[in-house]
Amino acid sequence: MKRLLCIGLLALLFSRTFSQNGQMFTDKIDARFGFRDIKLESDLNQLKSKQLLKIEDDGPKKYYKSKVEDLKLGDYHLKSVTYGFYKGQLMTINIETKGLSNSTGLLNILRESYGNGFKGNEYLEQYLWKSEKVSILYDQNPVTNNAVVSITSTKLEDLSSAEEGEKDKKASKQAF
Repeated sequence: MKRLLCIGLLALLFSRTFSQNGQMFTDKIDARFGFRDIKLESDLNQLKSKQLLKIEDDGPKKYYKSKVEDLKLGDYHLKSVTYGFYKGQLMTINIETKGLSNSTGLLNILRESYGNGFKGNEYLEQYLWKSEKVSILYDQNPVTNNAVVSITSTKLEDLSSAEEGEKDKKASKQAF
């Protein structure tokens, strides 16, 4: 889960520094506002049909996997789909792939849907798509070629980051 948190922070950093070109693609990202039939900012109780199993509890953040998840997307296989909630609302959806063909297949689906995205480093397979409400980060491991796609609600990510910043300030005052 630490890797997922790092990906989320990287998406937040990219989203604050760079803007996404093309209003058409940002409108499509906001219109989708999630993955498949699951919408970001949904209440945990609205997803009972997914038969969610808690895999991590980190205070106000809780992570779940579905017992009934379809791990295929077109011709590609997904390793897992994880749903991250902040204070009971769906903040992020993390989609993991295994292997080069599944990873590049998922990247191609993202490109077809939302354009090429922003590539911050020519040597890494990391891409960012950013709209007003959503950030999508594709991050491919250069050694294993496995990838993680994080689809995140900007509003909930901002709230979560602000709360964590306040906790850090309090802790630093107490410690130093």
